[in-house]
Amino acid sequence: MGGVSEALQQLQKVDMKSVRQKIDRILTSFATITNPLILLLSARYRFGSR
Repeated sequence: MGGVSEALQQLQKVDMKSVRQKIDRILTSFATITNPLILLLSARYRFGSR
């Protein structure tokens, strides 16, 4: 029984790593989209829409 619980704990750790990697990928792709968007909006705000 001890081996089963150890295996389950290792499975949980592996699962958490993959979930974190997916979240990191989503956040980085989100950042690449939002950074230029924020710059564009701030430039429009500074110089006014022409």
